[in-house]
Amino acid sequence: MNEWQNVYHKAPGYFLSISHENLIVRINDFFLNELGFSRDEVIGRLRVEELLTVGGKIFFQTHVYPLVKMKRSANEIYLSFLTKDKREIPVLLNISIEDFQENYEIHCIGLPISRRHNFEQELIEARKIAEKTLQENKEVINARTELERVKKALERQLRTLSQKNSHQIELNKVLSHDLQEPLRKIGIFSSMLSGQQDNLNDKVLETIDKIFESSSKVRELLDGLQRYNSLDSKNIELTEVDLSALIQKIKENFSGFPNLAIVFEDQTSVLDGWRYQGDNNLLSSFFRELLTYIIRYKKSQVDFLTIKISADIIKSNVYAETKDQYLYENCLRLTFSSDGENVFQSTPTFELFDRSQLLDEKMDISLAFCKKIVQMLNGTISTQAGKLYAIFGTIQQ
Repeated sequence: MNEWQNVYHKAPGYFLSISHENLIVRINDFFLNELGFSRDEVIGRLRVEELLTVGGKIFFQTHVYPLVKMKRSANEIYLSFLTKDKREIPVLLNISIEDFQENYEIHCIGLPISRRHNFEQELIEARKIAEKTLQENKEVINARTELERVKKALERQLRTLSQKNSHQIELNKVLSHDLQEPLRKIGIFSSMLSGQQDNLNDKVLETIDKIFESSSKVRELLDGLQRYNSLDSKNIELTEVDLSALIQKIKENFSGFPNLAIVFEDQTSVLDGWRYQGDNNLLSSFFRELLTYIIRYKKSQVDFLTIKISADIIKSNVYAETKDQYLYENCLRLTFSSDGENVFQSTPTFELFDRSQLLDEKMDISLAFCKKIVQMLNGTISTQAGKLYAIFGTIQQ
């Protein structure tokens, strides 16, 4: 073996020559040993594409070969060769073409870059990790920004709540004393004037009676407002509610009312096995206020009033006050109705002061009081077709 042939075969690089038919016509021993083939298996038998990976074959046929034919050379071409046992060898090739009389040969010299390939893969993975970390950092920054925004909004709400609490305390003071005292004196003076009937004509006495009646209505209204505002200071204590026992107690409280029957329609089969967590004191206040309202505003021609109460379980959206949010759960629904012309026949108001009430001189906050209790117990209240419906929170088996 000549000296140049020895260098060719033993040099630590890959030498390869390809005929115009793409058959391998020369290959050095170093490359053969790396591939694991014998010389007889390769020379004149294999095309170069048969030693490449699938991706390498496509790249060689569509890019490398046309490029070499056109420019007569190509440098730093990355291809992956396959060994006889199907291991992958990444190679960086420089390629040139040599013309003969009628044919040509393509000469390739390459270096194994497995370590570089691994390093590049590690760089790619490191880049992915860095990008992921950066994205996570962005999410953390966004989360912190959102948290700060929420904290500021919460601070504003707490300040508003604090101001409202201060105003509430002042309002309760006004309702409990500052307004009650003048009304008390008006009542006293009206009574004193009424006692001097001999010295007053009928028109003056009638006017005094109207003053006394009006002051009594205002005092009753102020008492109601005080009770309404006092709900804000109530601490809700949730316990399991025995609805039948609660209604029975309410019926006993109203036993002194003549010509009145309170009927709790038997729904044992419906509620059997279900448990409702509520505040017994608030529910008792709700029942008393609502039943008193029905009795107060029943039609005068109704001699005997029957108030019916029924209970059932319905699916209701527990996010009723939140826009575009829906979660339907089993809830307890109480239905109230009365015989004759029902007080709920015309749609009543649940607001504190409604213009219709002012026009009718019916200053009553009972339904607003009931609505506030229902809302405190995460429920809703409404009227329809002469019936009042109160839906309370979630009921569970």
